[in-house]
Amino acid sequence: MPMLADAVDAVIGVDTHRDIHHAEIAHPSGAVIATCSVPNTSSGYARLLSWARQHAPGPRLAACIEGTRSYGAGLARAAAAAGLTVIECEQPTRKARRGKGKSGPIDAHLAVLTVLQLDTAKLPVPRADAEIRRLALALQNAAWEVKANRANLDAIVSELAPGLTSRPGIGPVSAAQAIVSFSHAGRCRHDAAFARLAGTSPIEASSGQTTRHRLNRGGDRALNMAIHVIATSRMRCDPATIAYVTRRRAQGKTTREIRRCLKRYIARQLYRALTTAMTPAPALPAQSAARRP
Repeated sequence: MPMLADAVDAVIGVDTHRDIHHAEIAHPSGAVIATCSVPNTSSGYARLLSWARQHAPGPRLAACIEGTRSYGAGLARAAAAAGLTVIECEQPTRKARRGKGKSGPIDAHLAVLTVLQLDTAKLPVPRADAEIRRLALALQNAAWEVKANRANLDAIVSELAPGLTSRPGIGPVSAAQAIVSFSHAGRCRHDAAFARLAGTSPIEASSGQTTRHRLNRGGDRALNMAIHVIATSRMRCDPATIAYVTRRRAQGKTTREIRRCLKRYIARQLYRALTTAMTPAPALPAQSAARRP
């Protein structure tokens, strides 16, 4: 089977990057004709293709482009639209680069040398457009599914614990985790037990004349994370919490200590709200039978 070197007049090797593409055009023997660098923009692609046509010794051109599914996607589309044979090039291996160094022009030359030895019947032709379109559609569908799931979750949470997500920093995901961990009224006898379940109850960490407490690293870590998210959100956006943080910092408390106090308060708040919302209403007393005349 013929190699690519036997089927083209020149080969363009391109090392692609986020901002700049480095290109080389070479004879089928691998001898360099010219090199250039262009920006990774539409105008840069046009410049590179015009430059290649000016330096090519014949009309049969092949472009070996690195990263046709990432930084080189735009150039691959432009080259294919201009009628060039576009070939996907893998990054040079350590063995191929050994003794040659690492740079854009060096990698462009290695791309030329690699592609010239390929079998014309087995050229790795990129499918950048299809892959990018498929990925974009998958991301779009995933975004719609997340939005729909969040709306459904919000409805379920509002039905089980009305008003819970109206409190600062509590979204449907955090609220759902709190409901799942709470389970039912009576699972935890009081808010201290719920705080212990959430891993937000303070643990004694005193030593000598130093009296202090530290974060509890036990309990339900999923519930702990939900409370941590609520605390972080309140520290960033809730005016009352921001004022509390400012006051405690003035007292010498660290951010970690303040967050621990907030998480304990949030655990108490969640326990009371969930107990109120999820305690079954007392049964109405049965009406007494009417007296017989």
